[in-house]
Amino acid sequence: VAAAVDSYSIDRQAGQQLHLDIWSERLDARMTPLLSVSGPDGTVLATAGRTPAGDPVLDLTAPVTGRYLVQVRDLFAGGGSDWFYRLVVSSTPPVRHVYPPVVVPGQGIDLEVSAGSAAAPGLPGRMPARPRSSWRQLRRLLSPYDIVGDVVDLQAERLAEQSTPVPALATRPPGPVVTAAADPAATRLLTLPATRVGRWSGSNLNHQLEFEAEGGETWIFELFSRRLGEHSDAALLIESISVSESGQQTFKEVAFSDDVAKSFKGLSVEGAGYDPVLSFKVPADGRYRLTASNLDMSGHPAAFVLEARRPRPDFELLA
Repeated sequence: VAAAVDSYSIDRQAGQQLHLDIWSERLDARMTPLLSVSGPDGTVLATAGRTPAGDPVLDLTAPVTGRYLVQVRDLFAGGGSDWFYRLVVSSTPPVRHVYPPVVVPGQGIDLEVSAGSAAAPGLPGRMPARPRSSWRQLRRLLSPYDIVGDVVDLQAERLAEQSTPVPALATRPPGPVVTAAADPAATRLLTLPATRVGRWSGSNLNHQLEFEAEGGETWIFELFSRRLGEHSDAALLIESISVSESGQQTFKEVAFSDDVAKSFKGLSVEGAGYDPVLSFKVPADGRYRLTASNLDMSGHPAAFVLEARRPRPDFELLA
């Protein structure tokens, strides 16, 4: 029903946590959910809408003992059979992100997990023998330009206890998988082909790498972040490096990619991908600087996987 508000009451003791997770976009609903929690005295304590990474989530510590009111509505007061959702209520937040967000088939990995604002290392994770494509990939079937790579749901002991799957990039990397050091502003040498894992946080929103290439070569640089559920809007910049007789370096932009260009037009597939892909034909022998930037200014930490590979045959199928 248009403009309807669904209300739920939940009893909490003072100091108890309350975690709310809405499923709507993940279920291909037309609803744009808005979630709110009011205290026993009727004061609205917290609200949450759809985030860049998808459906809204809300974490709250009960300030007093009493009955709390949870309300769900559509942001644009819509309603009908296509405006549906699922509300998941728990006492602890589920794991939302893992680091590094990349797995190699047949290999185990120790993951740093992030639940709410807390992080804990040492969760053994693995890719299942028969992986299923993540809902983060399946939900974009109407946006074929955004389906690149194989994003799968991870399996781990703690992840099995929650209803929200955690995605990662499953890949047979073109080169060694290297995790960036704590200081992403420092320039590092990238030996092509390669897979680099990094994380933006705080004011460090640029990862800079240098690589050497021969003129006439073509390299594909593809970044995965938004497709892994991260709060990010990534861009890739390549600059040539020239050095004067005095040793002064000069940088000149030679290639740039922000959002993936649209491949189709029409009501069903209109939209833009937030993960950049850059096909770079090297203009001349030399050294180049690659900058992976996060243009999202929300302040949320965000991980990424950058693959540098040679072109390979590919196709897209829209049914």
